[in-house]
Amino acid sequence: MKIKAHALSDRGLVRSTNQDSYFIDLDQNIFIVADGIAGESGGEVASHMACQIIGSSLKNAATGKEEALRAAVLQSHRKIHEKSLTDSNLAEMGTTLCVLWLHDSVMYMTHVGDSRIYFFRKPSLWQLSEDDSVETQLNKLGYSSNRSIAKSMLTKALGTSEKLSLPILKKKIMPGDMFLLCTDGLTNELSHDEIENILNQAGVDAIHHTLVKEALSKGGNDNITVLLVSYEK
Repeated sequence: MKIKAHALSDRGLVRSTNQDSYFIDLDQNIFIVADGIAGESGGEVASHMACQIIGSSLKNAATGKEEALRAAVLQSHRKIHEKSLTDSNLAEMGTTLCVLWLHDSVMYMTHVGDSRIYFFRKPSLWQLSEDDSVETQLNKLGYSSNRSIAKSMLTKALGTSEKLSLPILKKKIMPGDMFLLCTDGLTNELSHDEIENILNQAGVDAIHHTLVKEALSKGGNDNITVLLVSYEK
């Protein structure tokens, strides 16, 4: 498999710090994006821990891919939660998470929170992850909601509880396919159609810059992280 990856993380125009993190390992084709939550420093610590623990665990994985992915994420979940309980400066810290792992033309992915994984097969874009938010739950029940409030309220995050359930998705892929991992700093500013249009129009090497530039032009109200993974023909 010939895989290319491009990433960009921007503090945005409002936040004083950037609590997003990302991880790229092109030898093992492991790609991670995380958006920290809670406190001035806790979110940054949590997102960094998630990337490093999961990345290291998957590199050394000896079990099946799905089992290894689940074990790596749960390990990071436990370690982040334990650290938040032992350091008062990091109390209640946590992070969202997106993990993409490619092997033998098969994609393995999981996510927690409202950071997203998209799949692009020209000309169409699909959202593979489902936001773990109050807005999503209300929509499923058929209720309308105050979108800005409900969307920001997460129902699940890495490191914020003792237990965590994980969706694992496995999918066959083909050359020409692309994946977009991103934090809500992008998706709060750009619609699905706007992201799809950029993926269709911008060159592969410029997509990540174009997405962040457009999100900043719409307000840049949060940290923005974009990681584009392409399976080369």
